[in-house]
Amino acid sequence: MLNTLFRKSELSRFLFFVVGGYFIWLLLYELVILPFTKIDEYLIHFLVQLSAKILCFFGNVITLNEGSFSHTIVMDGKYSVFVSPNCDALSVVAVFIIVTLSFSGRKKALLYFIPFGAMVIETINLLRIVGLSLIHRFYPGWLKFNHDYTFTIVVYAVVILLWWWWFQKINVKLKP
Repeated sequence: MLNTLFRKSELSRFLFFVVGGYFIWLLLYELVILPFTKIDEYLIHFLVQLSAKILCFFGNVITLNEGSFSHTIVMDGKYSVFVSPNCDALSVVAVFIIVTLSFSGRKKALLYFIPFGAMVIETINLLRIVGLSLIHRFYPGWLKFNHDYTFTIVVYAVVILLWWWWFQKINVKLKP
């Protein structure tokens, strides 16, 4: 029955792969990555450190909270933003990879496109953290709106553009 369904519909196969891949990602994240690794901590620390350097470059006085991993940016003596595990874009990168892998393409192209896409997503996320820090410092009333809507739309628009580029320019057909 399932075999017949997938032969008839590439969309069904695609949806099965994406939903199954995401379910596997959630299990892997919740049962292995989160409790047994510090991947989130290292990624957040890296994003906060780099955000602080960018903000300092533009003349802001930045301090970071004490501890082995810094999650909070303090700008000009006032708390600016706290970067939580939900804000490190790791799940966005995982979804990007799952959807990209659900379509066929040259294996060599996958080897460069997936790391390239992950770096683009994390770079946009870095700029998001810098932008939210500046908004919180100068226009604090706009922080929630920009966090919940503006930057969310920007990040997902970039992911959709990456997929479009993959589907249209690099990869043109579904897996058989």
